[in-house]
Amino acid sequence: MPEVWFHNAPMVTGRGSLKHLGRIGAQRVAVVADLRALTANGALTRMEAALEKGGSTWKIVHDARREPRTADLDEARRAVDAFAPDVILGIGGGAAMDVAKALWFFYEQETAGWEQAFVPFGLPPLGKRARLIAVPTTSGTGSETTCVAVFVDAQDRKRLMMSRELIPSLAILDPDLVDSVPPAVAAASGMDALTHAMEAAVCTAAGPMVGAVAEEASACLLEWLPRSVCSEPGSLERTRAREIVHYAASRAGMAINNSSAGLAHAMDQVGPLLGLSHGVACALALPYTIAFLGAQPGYSRIARAAGCTGGDEELVTQLANHVWKLNRALGLPAGYAGCGASEQQFDGFVEGVSKEAACSGSTRLAPVPPGPEEFNRLFWQAFHGRQPFTG
Repeated sequence: MPEVWFHNAPMVTGRGSLKHLGRIGAQRVAVVADLRALTANGALTRMEAALEKGGSTWKIVHDARREPRTADLDEARRAVDAFAPDVILGIGGGAAMDVAKALWFFYEQETAGWEQAFVPFGLPPLGKRARLIAVPTTSGTGSETTCVAVFVDAQDRKRLMMSRELIPSLAILDPDLVDSVPPAVAAASGMDALTHAMEAAVCTAAGPMVGAVAEEASACLLEWLPRSVCSEPGSLERTRAREIVHYAASRAGMAINNSSAGLAHAMDQVGPLLGLSHGVACALALPYTIAFLGAQPGYSRIARAAGCTGGDEELVTQLANHVWKLNRALGLPAGYAGCGASEQQFDGFVEGVSKEAACSGSTRLAPVPPGPEEFNRLFWQAFHGRQPFTG
């Protein structure tokens, strides 16, 4: 096998590790945050205390409450330029961290536009004016580890910034920040993480270290995500499960950062069209993409770790059904139809998104790349939401 690199952000982990913000040595910190969530879980107060203890001046430059759109950043770019930070801090879910990545790029490259930002692996070196620190408050996107930031453009298309330069200068993983995440959010974000891990496990670009990390994270999430979502609020079981899932989600991010997303991610263009979160869109597609890809060594190892038995074909059948049942157990809808989409509405755009999915880079790196007609069938399977294998 040719030489393979494994890229990852430096990390500080452990309960209470948000206090590390007081030791980063920053003078001026531009903060991108989901203020509603951070106020509700007390993280905003803890963040303020840590920065003040470290002698940092800080300013909220963007309130990231939804999946980010390119148009959302115009005012934030001006705010960052005026504040002139030496650290940009993204604290929140994937939206906050992705916006922070984009603002970092535009702050470093003042005359750049979005088309330059979206050139795959074409960004110049960053870090001359500021560092980027990422603090996830959900357990799913893995943005704190990855070289990707996802945006929705003016035409409702998913667009990706992709560059090793976007990997944060530092990630802080504090499980205290996810203890109070609502179950619905924990379910959607956790399924996003599981999708990362399972897609990385079968990606044709994955090296041996990626495979090991992806398979372990997959097995860990299959075991602990239901407890993270469904166990009694405030119980020791939920607290333990939230911590385990938080770290597993980052490992899933590491795996996908060093390989590629797969077919469920290629299908997530339906998210903006149907008003679905990225995690839910991936979750609804994942059982059918597993079934489509069929027997794969990574799937077999994950299935055995989850307690499945039999030959490779039996294992992939059980695994696809297991993931489908997991969606039900987590309270996620049974297909796009369960989200309120009508057949007429879906029929109006499914041909277009099928063609887009077939052209995706994620599709090209899948072990069996579907064409537009095969994606069309996968989309309709995910629309109806029936169990992949019956009998």
